[in-house]
This record gives sequence, structure tokens and C-alpha cells, in this order.
Amino acid sequence: GHTLKSKTLLYAFGGNPRKLNVPGENLLSGRGISYCVTCDGPFYKDKDIVVAGGGNSALDAALDLSRIAKSVTIIQRSVLRADKKSIDAFNALPHGKVLLQTEILEFIGEDKLSGIKIRDKETGKESIYPADAAFIEIGNIPNTTLIKDLALLNEAGEVYVNEKQETNTKGLYAAGDITINSHRQIIIAAGDGAKAALEAANYLNKK
Repeated sequence: GHTLKSKTLLYAFGGNPRKLNVPGENLLSGRGISYCVTCDGPFYKDKDIVVAGGGNSALDAALDLSRIAKSVTIIQRSVLRADKKSIDAFNALPHGKVLLQTEILEFIGEDKLSGIKIRDKETGKESIYPADAAFIEIGNIPNTTLIKDLALLNEAGEVYVNEKQETNTKGLYAAGDITINSHRQIIIAAGDGAKAALEAANYLNKK
């Protein structure tokens, strides 16, 4: 119940990967289902991999995985929304496949992922698509509720910051996965946090 006052604040509450929220997802998370290609991609060398999503992050993930995977399939419930260059690069792969207008209904497996139950939205047909791994690339949910009235946010709820990690409110700094950043890595978040702390110290010294 205490109120703390300060001249600066570094906000770094992070974010959470957006989930599909379908049966089997939580059960098989870490056992074939992942939200980080950089972290877990190498575990599935020469395997059949599925990427869920159709934006730039999904296409980038699929292209990264294509270098090590036996096959990579993108499953998207609507159409691809990524840059044309990325789409063309993936379509040129001999072991790449795209399933559009396809909904993921369930992840199948006991100790590890073995398949994905899907439905063709145009025909209504359901089937089991075999997969050794699935990477969910449908965005990140930033924890920015507490500063929504203090900092300028984009449509996804991410904070706009300048090169000093400053928000549009003087003395308020933001760092990590809550900021507009295409790369979600601990080392990048930590670096941004260190930069923000140093800039906050400079701000105080000039007051």
C-alpha cells in the first residue's frame, strides 16, 4: 500500500508469446511445441517442422528452420501477410510447403508431439498432419497495461522508444520485449536495459 516517488522509472515488464489456446498446446509445450526458433530450432535438425503463423516473424522463423529441417510447413488460418521477398524466398524452397485457410484444432502426442489436427476452412475437412515440432509465431503480448496512459503505444501494445530508450514521457524509460523490437532475445533486452539505466543516470545528473 506504499506509494514510491522517483524522478525516473525504467519499465521492463517483458511480454508473453501469444498462444493458439488449443487442446494439447500446454501439455506438449517444451516437448515439440516451442515459441522460440533461436532457442529450440537446433533440437529438430533433419525433422519435419510446422510453423504456425503468416506474418514476418513466421516467415523468418520458417526460413531459419529450413536450413536444418527435413521439411518446413507453414500453417496459416487466413493468408500470408509477410513481406513479398520473404514469401518468395520460402516458396522457392524445395522442402517448404504452405497450408493457407487452415485452422489448427489440436496438438497430438503423449510424451512428445507427433501430429497436428487441422481443418481446411474452405472444405471443412479435418485431418492429422504429421510433425516432429511446431513453432508458434503469431506475435507477442507486451505487459504494458500499467503505462498505457503514460507512454505512446502501437496497435500491438508495444512501447515507442528512441535511441536512448526514452518514451514520450520525460524520465520514463522502457526496455525489453515491451518495446517495438523484431528480435525477442534475452541478450538484447538486457542490453537495452543497461542502456536505459545509463541514460536515466545521465538524465538525473543534468537535473
